[in-house]
Amino acid sequence: MSAPRLARRLRRAAEMLRPSVLLASVPGPLFLKEAQLIGRRPSTYWTRGAASAVLLVLISILFVVLWFESTDQSAASRLQQLQIIAPSVTIAVLWFTYVILTVCALGINAGAICEERRKGTLSALLTTPLAAWQILLGKIAGQSVQLIVIALLGAPLLLAVRVFGGVGPQTIIIGYALAVSSALLAATLAAWHSIHSRKASTAMLAAMLSFALIQCAPPVLFLLLSHYGIPGARQWHIFLCSPIAMFAVSAELFGSMGIPVFARSAATLSAAYALAWSVLIYLISCLHLRWYLRREAGFSAPAAATVIPDPAPTPGRRTRRPAHRSAARVSRDVGDHPVLWRELRQSVFKSRRNLIIVALAIAALFIYLYFEAGIDERNLHTVVTAIASMILLCSAAAVSSGSLSGERESRTLDSLLSTPLSAFEIISGKFAGAFRRLWFIPAVIGTHFTLSYLAGVVRPILLLHLALILIPPAAAVCASGVWFSTMFSKSTTAAAVNMALVFGFWLGLPLMVGFTIDTMTTGRMADDILEIMFMPNPVPIAVVAAGGGVIERSTSTVPYPMLSIGRLSTFWFTAYTCVHALVYAFFTLVFLWLATRRLAGSSGRSLWRSGN
Repeated sequence: MSAPRLARRLRRAAEMLRPSVLLASVPGPLFLKEAQLIGRRPSTYWTRGAASAVLLVLISILFVVLWFESTDQSAASRLQQLQIIAPSVTIAVLWFTYVILTVCALGINAGAICEERRKGTLSALLTTPLAAWQILLGKIAGQSVQLIVIALLGAPLLLAVRVFGGVGPQTIIIGYALAVSSALLAATLAAWHSIHSRKASTAMLAAMLSFALIQCAPPVLFLLLSHYGIPGARQWHIFLCSPIAMFAVSAELFGSMGIPVFARSAATLSAAYALAWSVLIYLISCLHLRWYLRREAGFSAPAAATVIPDPAPTPGRRTRRPAHRSAARVSRDVGDHPVLWRELRQSVFKSRRNLIIVALAIAALFIYLYFEAGIDERNLHTVVTAIASMILLCSAAAVSSGSLSGERESRTLDSLLSTPLSAFEIISGKFAGAFRRLWFIPAVIGTHFTLSYLAGVVRPILLLHLALILIPPAAAVCASGVWFSTMFSKSTTAAAVNMALVFGFWLGLPLMVGFTIDTMTTGRMADDILEIMFMPNPVPIAVVAAGGGVIERSTSTVPYPMLSIGRLSTFWFTAYTCVHALVYAFFTLVFLWLATRRLAGSSGRSLWRSGN
């Protein structure tokens, strides 16, 4: 870089750092535009109403339990009971705020740039004097106004609970610091992936996986340090993960529960870790967006193609026809189901190079795990199954949610609805395409356990069990995503609602019911009901299948500990997985029927048969 050019850039940077210019640029006009747009969307009010309703139900359950327990108590006993329940209310509100802020940050910011590209308005930003960092800052800050309102929903309740005693202000502050820092990290990751993604649902899924990777890296590092016996303050690596830090805060609030942790220091480290990653991802996003805008600004329409005549054939020499001319004569057989034909040809990865890179990275990871832990290690199979199951279900919730809403965002839905296709043909084609795009994670699981079977470690029936446990729930989640895509105009909203349904049914509802029963009853009954509530969740059942599928050296005939039911033999566990698959297959058909009915009603077309 020449000296005059460097001097001009330094002068420009110094000019932008002036207080008057900086105050005018931050947050900037794009912030005002995004804040006004998000304030006018119906999804904004639906999200706030749903968050308020869930919070109200959660707190109502806690206070109903308190009312049943304190009906025959004296005033002093009631005051003591209020001091006991105050930590429970605080933890419930803080965890709810943490989860809802993170999910909303992923959904709101996933379409920051890719939606501008899909609408054709990204080129309009080139005509403004805004820099890349101002565009990203305005997008993230403007679309995150919704998060501030949601974060403040539980603040009055937490301040009121402090009157009961038992909860200090520092606990509320560090809990909110964890929630806000995690939401900021999720927002920057979603905006970064939005730059190079074609769909907002794809950016949301990639941001979710990146968020999980960043949060899981410190515990993995801690385990590696412990495995190799490296000295030092290794225990602090694990507290950089914000969910673990939130658990530490919860444990200290309940009297530490035997966990030797320093919750405040752990929460501070975790919040600082998330903020540092947020700044780094933001800077990388600015460079990425700047490169993209430079490429768009330098793009010009290609000149008219010059027709070069074919050389005259040489006598006695056979002329070879170019390959592209021969390929042009080959017609594509679309068939009678064009939507299905198109959706089945949608690729999971952008290019074959990306697929090869990801496959090689996963292969290298498994080779390292086989070398370090051994392919016969039971914990290796259970951990791989749990992680792969969660990724598969989250992918199913995000991939299918842009089926119809993505067509609407791309302004191609009117063209699709102008065809004589029936509602079922459109919905079934969209569902089949979304379900096919989930092939990578089952392929990884199948390859791992096939190698384990060839090594004589697991039984072959394990592959059947995992297929019956994981594939039908993934299909049901895909079908619910297609249904929600017919209800909402934005794919990010449909994906967020679909994930809320998944987490609420498989995690939130069992925890809420289990907590209520645990506080109102005593003994083994509460634990049994809680375990039964978790039985529809495919992740713990898949972990049970992976653990029971390992060939033991002993002669045990009941290798499957099915929660409160007891240990099951291979025959009865296979029967349970068949019933499990049939139930989720029924829900898949129900969601597809609901989606078909809604599309037929909104577009005025037939349900099953194509028009002429």
